[in-house]
Amino acid sequence: MLIRRLFANDSYNRTGQTFYVFTIFFIISLAILFLIPSTFVFVKEFVTNLLATKTTTETVFDKTNFGIVLNYISNFSIMFIVPVTTLLLLIVPESRTFVTTLATEFACVDNYIEYGEQSQIILGNLDLLVEYIAETEKDTKIHIHAYSFGSILALDLLFPIGNIPSNNSKKLIEKLITIGTPYEFIKAYYPRFYDNRNLEMQDHLIWINVYSIADALATNFRKDAMIGDAEHGIKNATLKPLNLNYEIAPIQSFSLINFLTLYHLSIHQHYWDQS
Repeated sequence: MLIRRLFANDSYNRTGQTFYVFTIFFIISLAILFLIPSTFVFVKEFVTNLLATKTTTETVFDKTNFGIVLNYISNFSIMFIVPVTTLLLLIVPESRTFVTTLATEFACVDNYIEYGEQSQIILGNLDLLVEYIAETEKDTKIHIHAYSFGSILALDLLFPIGNIPSNNSKKLIEKLITIGTPYEFIKAYYPRFYDNRNLEMQDHLIWINVYSIADALATNFRKDAMIGDAEHGIKNATLKPLNLNYEIAPIQSFSLINFLTLYHLSIHQHYWDQS
């Protein structure tokens, strides 16, 4: 599906960036899968040596189809997967933590979008928060600042599916600021996610979008991967965000070094420092 989306000719344009992100996920997944047979072979060797029946057990096992495949995958893992994974960890020591954290976040988003897991609870709590502000903070306005996948939640609140925004939302929320929003990333993986949206809030809202071209996950809401004014908003909406470009690091073209060092992914977490 991702390969097919590489050639999709619609408002989505940064197909290569999304393909890059999922390629990273795919490689990590394969690395884990290829390491599993190595553990089986290790266990087999350990048990064989422990029982001192190496000649019989190893010969019988290795002649089976399962044994042949297992040994082949194990050898491939030892000669290729383990060195490459080790090299990646040496080049980018924080890659393990970074990739697994990002993958965990994506798994949560997948459950949220694909199965609606926790979506009603999360959006219900956001509505309750708006209601609480309406009751306790008189004559106030709300600006929503949303980062990364949090901006997808904000868009769900303001442009719900098959529902209408609450009166308090329409009355109080006047500005949305999205930072590094993975709008196109989500659209590439779930092409119909932004269909059938209630667009009432577009008449009540100012939308500012902070993005970095170097960030593989950020969206510039344009039909090219360039810095400039937004050309579209969410699907079928007339509201366009005010684009604010913020480059944390130099914009670099795709290269093997950038691929291995996760350059375009790591930029996503550098919109502000740890302090």
